[in-house]
Amino acid sequence: MQMASGCAPCDRTDYESLVIGVRQLGEAGVWRDAVELCRSGLQRWPRAVELLRLLAAALLETGEVWEARRNIGHAVSFAPTNSAVLCTFGMVLLRCGQMEEAADVFAHCLRLHPGVGTADFSSIGDLAA
Repeated sequence: MQMASGCAPCDRTDYESLVIGVRQLGEAGVWRDAVELCRSGLQRWPRAVELLRLLAAALLETGEVWEARRNIGHAVSFAPTNSAVLCTFGMVLLRCGQMEEAADVFAHCLRLHPGVGTADFSSIGDLAA
């Protein structure tokens, strides 16, 4: 889990618990609650790449495609080489109908991370990626 460096151990524990909670909500299909939990966490950790990624994935599941696009854009700006972020970005672009841009993002991800397996390109609903 990627968060701002220099965080106190209790902050890291709180952050990791929050991310686990979001993933559990996603696995249960409770997307609206996952969105709200992500937004709550982002109030405390506004540059938390994994929370931004999970928020984008949950927003896709609630049909808020353009809001997902905005949030994954923030994650990409903070972690432009993170394979999970790039895969989610590609999925968001696909849902926005931006096929060529999505293909470019996936190709870029594969150039950066040649070992990325097909599991990283699985359903966006799989938040445990």
